[in-house]
Amino acid sequence: MTVAALLVGVSVGALFAFLRVPIPAPPELPGVVAIVGIYLLDALGL
Repeated sequence: MTVAALLVGVSVGALFAFLRVPIPAPPELPGVVAIVGIYLLDALGL
């Protein structure tokens, strides 16, 4: 499952780079911290 997620992420990243559109991700620290928090909560099973 992790390999599939990596492949999809790389594919989408390449598509965004090819189309020269901005990546739809929060560029600021609070957004990044929120994403990390969601990942950690999921990893802990909460």
